[in-house]
Amino acid sequence: MLKYLWDDAFKLGRKELFNDCSQGLSAVIEAYEDAAKAKIEKQSAEDPLKKVLVPAVYDEMQKKMAEMAAEAQAKAAKEVSEEEAAESAAEDNPAQKPAGEE
Repeated sequence: MLKYLWDDAFKLGRKELFNDCSQGLSAVIEAYEDAAKAKIEKQSAEDPLKKVLVPAVYDEMQKKMAEMAAEAQAKAAKEVSEEEAAESAAEDNPAQKPAGEE
């Protein structure tokens, strides 16, 4: 993923995305891997991406992810309430029940 962002998506805007990108892609990957290892070993609770992304980019990414999660949760809740409403309507109106379920 980091290589794609480095080589393709932000080829001309690396400074806008990556912290201290002056050392090249290998330094960015190494910083990410070190942060991931620290998280796995419970030496840090920090997201490894936070280590390599510019703070404003990381914060915007987190905001978008939270919005997407909230939207998915709202959609799931709506689907459940619609299912419950349909089931309740079917229980209230036996004429709508399929044959053999009376």
